[in-house]
Amino acid sequence: MKKTLFILSVFLAFVFWSSCNKIPKRTDWKPAYTTKSKQPFGFNLFKRALPLIFPDANIQEVGINSSIFSNIDYDKNSAFIILASNIDFSDAELNQLNHWLNYGNDVVIISEGFGEGLSEFIGYDSALILKGTENPITEFLNIPNNESSKEKILKVITNHTSQKTKANYKFSIYKFNPFELSFAFNEKSKTYKKLITESNIISQLDNKDFNALSFQVGEGNLILVTSPLAFSNYYMLQENNIQYFSDILSFTNENISKVYFAVGTQREKHVSDWGILWKHKATRTALLIAIFALIIYALINLKRRQNIIPVMEPLTNDSKSFVETIANLYYLKHNNKNMALKMIQHFLEHVRSNYKLNTSILDKEFGLKLATRTANTEADTNALMYQIKSILDNTIIVDDKQLFKLHANIQKFLKK
Repeated sequence: MKKTLFILSVFLAFVFWSSCNKIPKRTDWKPAYTTKSKQPFGFNLFKRALPLIFPDANIQEVGINSSIFSNIDYDKNSAFIILASNIDFSDAELNQLNHWLNYGNDVVIISEGFGEGLSEFIGYDSALILKGTENPITEFLNIPNNESSKEKILKVITNHTSQKTKANYKFSIYKFNPFELSFAFNEKSKTYKKLITESNIISQLDNKDFNALSFQVGEGNLILVTSPLAFSNYYMLQENNIQYFSDILSFTNENISKVYFAVGTQREKHVSDWGILWKHKATRTALLIAIFALIIYALINLKRRQNIIPVMEPLTNDSKSFVETIANLYYLKHNNKNMALKMIQHFLEHVRSNYKLNTSILDKEFGLKLATRTANTEADTNALMYQIKSILDNTIIVDDKQLFKLHANIQKFLKK
């Protein structure tokens, strides 16, 4: 018992010591493109700074792939601020962006890469390039992630629109240099002079490299910034660098009433509205299985199928039907005369078809010809002809006995 209490007390003491000496959590210096992240290179302060810069505006966070420009019912003086490592737009989205800007709204794009088509949209395919490369603005570029840990300070100058003054800011660089990329003008380009006159340089480094530009498009403004990490938590907390963010956004229209903003690692272009179904693995797998099943079903049903064989009714026995008709005629109506006439008609038809004789006149000459062709005696033939003529001439009463005798004589005559 004492040993058990000793072990328990040692365990509790260890737990108490562990709780009092927690190992501090190490700082994660990786960029986290989300407004929820409070890491040094997260963007929680970016979200919290927007209400201070636009105090009278309705601010709404949207997904990084949201197509805000497709909303045809937007109000004037709206702004869309999008921050990501890389951004890309389809041709359809760029057309929507153009309508958005011409309607009097602003777009602020803060990114390291601007995707294909944006420089073509601006109209200066070769005049505007990223410093340090011959590639145009559409080239996909990455900022190096192994910056020296030695502290160095960069000076940034902004041009404020309302005050027409310049402001200086100091960025103490650590881990990542947010101003690694910058814009440059290609003086050899044919559109260089036009670009200089139609664009405004918002922010530039002490060495005259500039990282933010604005363009007037219709009644709206398009602002491009190459330094997203400059608006991370780490750099926003340095001195008054939150004011640097305000200076960048001062080139938007006055009286902004609604602000949409999105933060994410990468914004992908939307080829069509159905592309979202193909993007996710679960829906893509389900669609592939459904298509495969339809193909298998179609292949199986390509095989020719034999038509259903209809049920064939057996051939009717005409003799049986005739007998049944005669039987019904006799037993139901008991019309001996009519039955006798039917029997005579049937017999004479047999004579005409088999012996080729004219049965319209039943005289002695006819009886002789019939006897000769049927191998019956002349007496038997004349007796049968006499009975038939008597019935046809209605000179005798056809009772059951007479009807039976007629049937017997006809059958006897036919057998020979």
